[in-house]
Amino acid sequence: MRRSAIAVLLVAAVFGGGCQSSGPTAHEPVVQHHFVGLTALARRADMAPLASILASTESQQIIQDTSGKLAARLPGWLGGAEASQGGAGLQSLVRRLLESETFLEVRADARGVTDWAIAARLDGAAGAVGAELRQALGTSAGEVVDTTGGGWEARAKGASAGARFAVSGPWAILGNGAGSFDALQARIQQNGAPAPAPTNYLYRVDAKLARLAEMLHWPKEPPGPVRQWPQVQVMVEPRNGRLRTKADMDFGRPLELDLVPWEVPAPFITEPIVGFTAIQGADTWLKRLAMFAANADANWPKQLFLWSLAGRSYQQYVAAPMDKPAELLEKVAPSLPSALQSAYEWPDAKHPLSVTNNAGKYEIRGLPWVAPFLSTAPLTNKDVLVGGLFFPLKGQLAPNELMDQVRGRTNLVFYDWEVTGRSVQLTNRTPSSGLVKGTNYIGRLPQIRDLVQLALGTKYTPAQLALTRSGEIAIPGWNWIMSAMPYLGETITEVTRTSPSRLSLTRQSQVGFNALEIIQILRWLENPGFPGWKPAPPPPPPAPAPVSGAGAKTPAAPPVPKP
Repeated sequence: MRRSAIAVLLVAAVFGGGCQSSGPTAHEPVVQHHFVGLTALARRADMAPLASILASTESQQIIQDTSGKLAARLPGWLGGAEASQGGAGLQSLVRRLLESETFLEVRADARGVTDWAIAARLDGAAGAVGAELRQALGTSAGEVVDTTGGGWEARAKGASAGARFAVSGPWAILGNGAGSFDALQARIQQNGAPAPAPTNYLYRVDAKLARLAEMLHWPKEPPGPVRQWPQVQVMVEPRNGRLRTKADMDFGRPLELDLVPWEVPAPFITEPIVGFTAIQGADTWLKRLAMFAANADANWPKQLFLWSLAGRSYQQYVAAPMDKPAELLEKVAPSLPSALQSAYEWPDAKHPLSVTNNAGKYEIRGLPWVAPFLSTAPLTNKDVLVGGLFFPLKGQLAPNELMDQVRGRTNLVFYDWEVTGRSVQLTNRTPSSGLVKGTNYIGRLPQIRDLVQLALGTKYTPAQLALTRSGEIAIPGWNWIMSAMPYLGETITEVTRTSPSRLSLTRQSQVGFNALEIIQILRWLENPGFPGWKPAPPPPPPAPAPVSGAGAKTPAAPPVPKP
């Protein structure tokens, strides 16, 4: 499961509603994407861990399922009727596109997407793919007519443009509309390819996120400390058996980021640490969160530090150096229970929440397994607001080498280091069983997985939840998480301000994403509206309580999906 493969799917969401005929407003490329293909990626000897992840049964199942969902939508994107079952035989074709080298371009005007086209290097199979597509499309997109070189065009009555296919050398070109299609075809005829051959990159994309935000109904402002959607250029390269991601984000106006000197709360950060995050501009972000809307005028901290300890998944902590943290705490803490239930859609939560105040230490009561707290403590030059999901455990301080990745850096906006996933073999001796061998999964990915389970278990009853064979609450991508964990290792992300209106990101990783992003992508891939997003349907009602007495019947157990 790779950034490049996922990006193909993300861009597909852009034209989920079909293309509009181009009008008088000039249209321009909003996405250009170049990917070497899953097959080439899996064959690289210098990317053995990633190749192992891709080859797993769980990854192959995700690729197959995703191909089927995209295949069902493909006829609609081409102007025809969407398929209801498996993309009318197009699933293998879509999978071939994911496996092949591809170049995708999407254009839009002020009203939305005007046209799109994808060129895939299929060598001798290009003609057969065109015939398969033509047959699947049938007449649902209009009359289909032959064009030169084994191509075809389907245009509905009265439409100015429609679905098009062409073969140019080893490349097959497919699209809807004229602009991107003609541009790709001209570049292939002139240069032999739609883009220069990759030098060392595996994936590259240029995207205007402000335009995509409008078309995909994203929030007007992105999450985090910035308040503008940028134009981005992302490039992913192999580097020492891992992936190096480089992204430049250009904004339309100077960033409203006040980068103050870092004040790392090192005395509170202890071992065994598996994740450490430092964020500048936290005040501009926190006051925009819905759960804090009532206190947007409060004095919010400019920096946030988060860390995760190996062991129990609830060992998640946060610290924010600031002036007068007690005032913020007194103002915000009493409203946290209602804000939490509202923000996380828990109006009918099984566990009513309350706040207790014990000598300035606020605790949220009512949640199972965790006891979130917020308190204040002295730091070197100022006080610090400290919180977590459970009371902190004493331990050896985290290494200075990690803290030094942040200290003294004047242009650093965001730093994140994590053990995304790792498996450790354990052997224990018990009096009854003797030697017992097991696997211990550590890192932020299994922790976030467990916290998602906690959230589901807090909101729903067991009868409303799908369970794994071992009785745990199933979450999207459970099987893939378990299979990929041993290969993931560390993920390191840095974002720096390189000019008043530019941020640059660098990342070293195994699959291109950190733990939180992986969980979100897995949720998206399993969402019923994929490649769009549909809100989750209301859960089924809980199973009826058993009836006592002679006529009592045992209620049916909830279905348990196979792992």
